[in-house]
Amino acid sequence: MSTNKKEVVESRNLLDTASSQEKTEIQELATEYLQFLRQNMTDRERVQWAIALLQKEGYVEFKMGQDAEVKPGTKFYYMNKSKSFLCGIVGKTQESLTVVGTHVDVPHVDLKPNFVNEQADQGCVTLKTHYYGGIKKYLFATTPLLMKINSMKDGKVLVQTIGDQPEDPVFTIPDLLVHLSQNQSERKMREVIKAEEMKVLAGSTKGEFTKFSDNFLKLLEERTGITKKDLPYCEFQLFPAYPPKYVGLDKSMIGASGQDDGICSFAAIKALQKLQAPEHTSAVVFHSYEETGSNGTAGAQSNFMSFALSDLMDKQKISPSKQRYIQSNAVAIAADVSALYDVNFASYHDKMNVAVVNCGTSVSRYTGSAGKSGSSEAPVELLHQVRQAVDEKFYQFVELGEVDVGGGGTTAKFMGQQLSCEVVDVGPGVMNMHSPFEITGTADLWASVKFYQQIMERK
Repeated sequence: MSTNKKEVVESRNLLDTASSQEKTEIQELATEYLQFLRQNMTDRERVQWAIALLQKEGYVEFKMGQDAEVKPGTKFYYMNKSKSFLCGIVGKTQESLTVVGTHVDVPHVDLKPNFVNEQADQGCVTLKTHYYGGIKKYLFATTPLLMKINSMKDGKVLVQTIGDQPEDPVFTIPDLLVHLSQNQSERKMREVIKAEEMKVLAGSTKGEFTKFSDNFLKLLEERTGITKKDLPYCEFQLFPAYPPKYVGLDKSMIGASGQDDGICSFAAIKALQKLQAPEHTSAVVFHSYEETGSNGTAGAQSNFMSFALSDLMDKQKISPSKQRYIQSNAVAIAADVSALYDVNFASYHDKMNVAVVNCGTSVSRYTGSAGKSGSSEAPVELLHQVRQAVDEKFYQFVELGEVDVGGGGTTAKFMGQQLSCEVVDVGPGVMNMHSPFEITGTADLWASVKFYQQIMERK
């Protein structure tokens, strides 16, 4: 029996259900995010981006141990070692806090302290590397790489970039040609490209010198002012040189490196910008070194976050015992990404519990691996507060993948330990995570902003 009636299928995709105004918001936000990704790759750059943006809106730097006028509506930020910071707006009450914590470091390739490498008869100069964070090393071979250089000048950090302009050269890690790769093809995935094989092509001329390396050092000094003796005192970092791009004919997705956790950092600041007079003091914190275990003075295991919040309450003349109550009564969001459903590897996901592109930001009640090892699990009390504060259309409940196929952690457990409060992981799904070209959904970015905004506006 035939019918002319068109079947209507209910869609979970926010781009299919959004109003005209919401679609405009999604597009404008995505355009701004693409620009953010082009200009801010490192933790230092992302911290400076946020501060420059917030200073225009009246945010004032607070320093620990110094008096300052603090009242409801005060906009503040604290700096920490140039690679992390905390900012926020003082709330009307002194009963709780809302903290959205992200991380601004991304997997990449570092150069060793003594990295200029020239072996006899190799015909070029190469640079020795040490990778940063969890990566599939072979993905960085044959990829165009730009170089970020952090050095000191006049007592300040100078950031220089080679490879981000159309006329700039780039760098790359060569791979063995397929015609000679019979033995290489037998290697396990982790060793397709071994760590010590990740040498970077950096030049093939000697110029006026007897060594390739001497010509490279001369050109580097001409470009940056950095001499051979300066090299061990600087930070040299390599990032994929692919420009951020829309993915798909409908421009519904974004492809770029550094979206873990750049997308959450960007979304958290955009949400904070929308706050007017929150009931509870609301803060966004940028941590670094999450990809290597949240270690160091700029990582989530440091005391910076709790020190800064305590200092803020000291300025409000809140007693130490009341401070401990406020912190332990906080609602904390570990704003980090989850795994997006990958159609090519469907068996690695639990289809009932996987993030689907553009169906909302991802709420992960727990992370970890092998029996929730290393996890921070959100209790029902916290999930109830989320349910009351945030429109359910903006999020989906997810797990990283099938049980026992892998796993991963976030800053959640460290945030909870620092403040003695409950934490839940919330952030968009990402495909190709930790690769040179990660994929996210434009509507998931928008939904993340909405989620962070509404949780910070909770009553």
